[in-house]
Amino acid sequence: MFLCPQEEWGKIETRLKTLSFTQSNNRLFLRLLLENANEVEVDKQGRILIPQSLLAKAKISKEVLIMGVFERVELWNPEEYSKYKETNEKAGVTYESAAEKIFSEQS
Repeated sequence: MFLCPQEEWGKIETRLKTLSFTQSNNRLFLRLLLENANEVEVDKQGRILIPQSLLAKAKISKEVLIMGVFERVELWNPEEYSKYKETNEKAGVTYESAAEKIFSEQS
């Protein structure tokens, strides 16, 4: 799950609107992303209330791993994040291999 300021969401939305609806992968991605999008408000103490449905989907109940990733904040169940990293590692996707692929594609 991730949180971002409304201004940043506007930038994401602009990019999403450029996806062709004739492509099935685009339609699926947009549906799955947007079905869970929620606008939340910050209370007087600077807190936000995350809908229970999203917490359940992210399997967050007691502990939460909060990770800043540039313009967004990701919220993870710590055990799920460990599983995520382990799954990628088993698939041969490491920090080094991901970095190599990303930077070779930009050259």
